[in-house]
Amino acid sequence: MSTVLRSSLPRILLMVIVPYMMLLGGTLNVAVYPALQLLNVVLLGMAFAAWGLARIQGRWTWHVTAVDTAVLVWIAVIAVVTLVNADEARRALIVVPYLMMLTVAWYVLHDALYNGVLTRGQVSDMALITGITFTFTALLEVSQPTLLPSGFFGLRRLAGLTGNPNLLSAILVPVIGLAAGRAWAARGRVRVVMGAFTVVALGVMVLTYSRGGWIAAAAVIGMLILLWLVDRGWTSPAKLATAWKRARTWQRGLAAAVLAGIVLVGIAGLVVVMDSLDDPGRDTDLRTYLWEAAWQNFTEHPVFGSGAYSTPRMLLDRASTPPRTAQTHAHNYPLQVLSEFGILGGAAMALAMALLVRAGVQAWRGALTSRDRHLIAGGWAAVVGFGVHLLFDLAAWTPFVAMHGVIALIVMTASPTPTPRRRVVGRVQSIVVGVVIVGVLGGTLWMNPYATRNLEILSEAEATGEWLVAADAFEDLQAVDPRQPVYYWSPAMLWAMAAYRDQDPALARRAYDAFGEAAALGMESAASHANMAALAAQFGDLDAAAEHLDAVMRFAWMSVPMRLSVAERAEAWGLPEIARTAWASLLEDERVETYGLPLDRRVAASEGARTLAVLPLPDELTALQTLIDGDPAGALAELEAHPEWYTARAHALRAIAAKLAGIDPAPYMRAIERGDNSSDSVSWILLARDVVADKPLDGWVDIRDGARLDVRNEPASSMIATLHFFRPTFARMIVPQFAYDNRDLAIGALVDFLRERP
Repeated sequence: MSTVLRSSLPRILLMVIVPYMMLLGGTLNVAVYPALQLLNVVLLGMAFAAWGLARIQGRWTWHVTAVDTAVLVWIAVIAVVTLVNADEARRALIVVPYLMMLTVAWYVLHDALYNGVLTRGQVSDMALITGITFTFTALLEVSQPTLLPSGFFGLRRLAGLTGNPNLLSAILVPVIGLAAGRAWAARGRVRVVMGAFTVVALGVMVLTYSRGGWIAAAAVIGMLILLWLVDRGWTSPAKLATAWKRARTWQRGLAAAVLAGIVLVGIAGLVVVMDSLDDPGRDTDLRTYLWEAAWQNFTEHPVFGSGAYSTPRMLLDRASTPPRTAQTHAHNYPLQVLSEFGILGGAAMALAMALLVRAGVQAWRGALTSRDRHLIAGGWAAVVGFGVHLLFDLAAWTPFVAMHGVIALIVMTASPTPTPRRRVVGRVQSIVVGVVIVGVLGGTLWMNPYATRNLEILSEAEATGEWLVAADAFEDLQAVDPRQPVYYWSPAMLWAMAAYRDQDPALARRAYDAFGEAAALGMESAASHANMAALAAQFGDLDAAAEHLDAVMRFAWMSVPMRLSVAERAEAWGLPEIARTAWASLLEDERVETYGLPLDRRVAASEGARTLAVLPLPDELTALQTLIDGDPAGALAELEAHPEWYTARAHALRAIAAKLAGIDPAPYMRAIERGDNSSDSVSWILLARDVVADKPLDGWVDIRDGARLDVRNEPASSMIATLHFFRPTFARMIVPQFAYDNRDLAIGALVDFLRERP
């Protein structure tokens, strides 16, 4: 191999493979899929091998980095917290390898930078390569006719390749800062191109409709302005006044216009953010609930926390409503750290932040050229924005988002004049980094066949219907990993479905025991108790069924569909007290007003429900009742009399009522595009489209219906199982015996009416 190729190979591989991991390999859809896991291992192995070969042949030297002390402190904190919370040790095994690989990436990229293989600009370009790709693929969605409007002013909410607007905003925040720094450091055409991209990325950020992203982007812009003033030497009112006096008239006018524009945009942004807090499906209830839960968990475990990656377990304990509120994090980095690691983790976090700030200041002051200083400014802006975003979301739990943050930190903190390590320390570091790389990649290879086998078993069961054979096949996986709860949950679901099909109490008992095993290993939830209640009722143990229904009410206190199923099942099984409690919790809870509970046929059919005061129908649902009563013209008139009903649901009802009344629905369909939409409006929009197009509704399924039996290998499948243990399993979480229906109650009533009308 030629000397030139040998010296260039590590750079080429790093510049290709690191962006690949940030673009595709580090996304959950790829990282969870067994076949693509192998591709990731191969590519990462190639990159690490090239790096290792280059550092051996080039006699590279390890150098001091900004967070060396913090890394050692965090290792000690994680070890102590895991020992104290030994019952949560398995969860630590999920997250620790992930943190280890991020740490390895930090050191490998620093090593390549400090030994001359990469430049600060090239490290920044790794994030910009992916940022440009994410930005322009998101722009393709602007004119995508199948994408539903769910942003403000009827605009489409962009998600791009991430599939999630919040994830896209989390990526764009550091990318905007790095791109601005790249433009500032460049000259000529490159500056124009990078400046234009920065503006485009800001536009895409606006269209993500991510309020945390907006606030973080404002922090990026503010930091860039601050550093620009510092770079110009305008660091005091007196210096600013002197510069103003020296400026030409046109320069003053331009500065005043820019300042006025920033103020106006800031005011407009604040107004939009505050106004959006009342948008349907966009209020702050979930965020504040998660923050409160994390804080309460910290107060319960103040010193050592509850263990690494215990937040999912903690949130399940408080409200495990499937499949909509299973969460993997607290949407706030400091609260997550305090909840999981207590005061020890908080101290380690504060130390790391202090070290990063000190290193960033030293890098800025020690920059050897203005170009390098401006790149560092971009890193500063990216890190500040990324940090602000972590106060509202924790998208960094996904690898490809976290790597953008790592790169921003490197650009900000890497010393222009690095300090070499002592040779002995460097040798120890080489051994540790090598062991971590081999251990994590080797562990992935070792576990990969079992993840593949899990998916194969479920897929075969779905295709053949041989559920009992498939359930027995999980014994081999249980032998390999006896504490993996999904290996008990999946056969439990198979036995439960067979028990429902064959009406076999013995199989129901077997499924009941398996769900109990899964719950004991960490998957206790509203779903597990609902399943065990239904199975206990099937094999005749109503006392056990009653206990589990009580547990469902505790876990699913915020779930209307789950409590409705509890009430209906309790009545069917002859448990009137539990049924009455469930009905009371529903019909006396003001939070369920918007669900349209009185429209559901189960309410009308229940003797227990009829003894309680039913909440009135809110807003446009009164018109829906008129429509169901057979008066579409009256329903339309009622809707038209209330222009303040401007949600997509209201516009969809207008379109459907107009269609049934023989009136042109086109104006109302166009209004949907301009309506105040949310993710919960999608089913209404799709139903309106089908009704207006005269499509048959016999097979129409609400996309929120969680009663599917299909097998899925993606993060959305079986929220509790996959989000907490990253294993492919059934999309269905609730056994058919429980008769769980997660559909929108109002849309269900309307679909039933439309199907039955002549």
